[in-house]
Amino acid sequence: MNHQDLYNKIASGQATEAEIAAFNQHMHSLEGNVLEQAIDGYIQAVDAQTITTAADEQSLQRLMAKIDQRETPGAKIIRLPWRATAAAAVIAGMLATGAWYFMRSAERAPLAVNQVIKPTGNQAVLTLGNGQQVVLDNTQKGALSMQQGTAVDSGKITYQPGTETVEYNTLSTPRGMQYQVILPDGSHVWLNAASSLRYPTAFTGNQRVVELSGEAYFDVAPKASQAFLVKTRNSTVTVLGTAFNLMAYDDETTVNTTLINGAVKVNEVVLKPGEQASVGNHTQVSRVDTSEVLAWKEGRFKFKNADIRKIMRQVARWYNVDISYSDSIEVEGLSGDVQQQQHIDQLLETLEATGDVKFMISGRKITVMPAKH
Repeated sequence: MNHQDLYNKIASGQATEAEIAAFNQHMHSLEGNVLEQAIDGYIQAVDAQTITTAADEQSLQRLMAKIDQRETPGAKIIRLPWRATAAAAVIAGMLATGAWYFMRSAERAPLAVNQVIKPTGNQAVLTLGNGQQVVLDNTQKGALSMQQGTAVDSGKITYQPGTETVEYNTLSTPRGMQYQVILPDGSHVWLNAASSLRYPTAFTGNQRVVELSGEAYFDVAPKASQAFLVKTRNSTVTVLGTAFNLMAYDDETTVNTTLINGAVKVNEVVLKPGEQASVGNHTQVSRVDTSEVLAWKEGRFKFKNADIRKIMRQVARWYNVDISYSDSIEVEGLSGDVQQQQHIDQLLETLEATGDVKFMISGRKITVMPAKH
């Protein structure tokens, strides 16, 4: 039997235990381009079949760990606590689409949906120092007549240096929206959904101070004579010129500062690139996967060993929905990498395919329930 015939038998659920073992041994023995070609062959077999059985789960998890070490541009291997009936399809789908992919049995009930909820885009509310508010979106372009040296263009507001009058503005994004701002010193800030940034229209004195609630990515213009400070509810980040992500949502238990490059000081702790300081009752420093931290900026959801409540808090912010839980549900160890631009029902269906949770959508409210509720 050639390898493609073996892939077809595995995908169709007709393989014997000996053939399944041969499949696992064969895939584990491959490296590099040969491994990639084998996966492509298996993808073709899965695409042509409905999964009714699958190989041993532990063996497949070992295979997934092996494949996960490969660097494949635009595609990610995602390990989730799948059921045996979905395991084989996970291998194929992750490399093929860079997103969660599950083959679901015909008996599984469809997601209860009575409204299509789509992600939104770039929009913010600019509150000027005098209290006047301006709604900003992708359609606007040009100077703001009510404030000198300020221009808007395609989801971004820019401040020019040299403004004589200093005012304090607040840029706020509602749930489901993001926006960018170029501060008067040239620092670039990406503001995530449900966030706000308070800043002056000109930086004077020996410090550049802004205040953040929510989450933002900062690319700070270097200026040794004028330190850049970001204040949150329980911490202050001090930088001279660097790139970092700062998450300070009120519904999260900690404020997390993740350094991408350069150097920052969080309260009295100095971080190195790739480190994250989590400030709650105390400050804890750890090394993190920066691609996971910055996934929102790249238009993706990325989780690694996350619990369902953490995931749903991000879902609530991006899709502008309310989340409730029908039971004392605790599901952990979920991992995934998926585009933010898909409809919410597509995202929830991939989570349901783990077999641990199910969802009901009513208007803009999502109820999370145990799978066997």
